[in-house]
Amino acid sequence: MAIDSGRSEQSDSDTFILTNDNNKWKSPASRQAMVNKMQSIIEETGLYEYSAADLEDNIYQNSKTKPEYVIMLVYMMQQLKKLSVTQAGGAIEEDDDFMVDAATFTDFM
Repeated sequence: MAIDSGRSEQSDSDTFILTNDNNKWKSPASRQAMVNKMQSIIEETGLYEYSAADLEDNIYQNSKTKPEYVIMLVYMMQQLKKLSVTQAGGAIEEDDDFMVDAATFTDFM
């Protein structure tokens, strides 16, 4: 049974998120979907000196469980967003919101 994430369309790359298979996160398709999401943040922030594939691989290699993998991905994406603000000369306020799109990970857990 799939959980409705509030998105109107589901892409093929998002299929793994809606499964109850706890080992699906290790599949090449699942990992590539996360690389694509991280790449979109890199493009959005202009931090082209970072490789989404290398960042994801490092996170994957250091993750023992699916929740650990997701937490580290979210943290990395938030750090990229914060880094783009500081490199642009902006100050980070305590109330600045650097949340990653929750729909990316809500169903994954």
